[in-house]
Amino acid sequence: MSGNTFLVELMDGITEPRTRTSIARAYSSIVAGYSAGRISDEKLKGILFEFAMDILLAKKPTADLDALKPEAEDWADKLYREIRKATIGLRYQKSSGISEW
Repeated sequence: MSGNTFLVELMDGITEPRTRTSIARAYSSIVAGYSAGRISDEKLKGILFEFAMDILLAKKPTADLDALKPEAEDWADKLYREIRKATIGLRYQKSSGISEW
């Protein structure tokens, strides 16, 4: 699965177009910051955990925060792995001066 596929799955149940657009924009900003090297791996993991918690809380506003943490950690891990895969080639290109693969 790609990161975008995971994101769509995570947003399942959120039907408000503005909210979905806002989530997608936030995700794009996170990916852009990481791929540009402005966000470290550890910082990315934390950001993705908070991002997943926010989405899960939007879907389940009455849920207990502690009960959502394992699910948020799982989503954050999935998104992290996909972002790493997608950006590792871009980072290599930038650091080595390669303009095309």
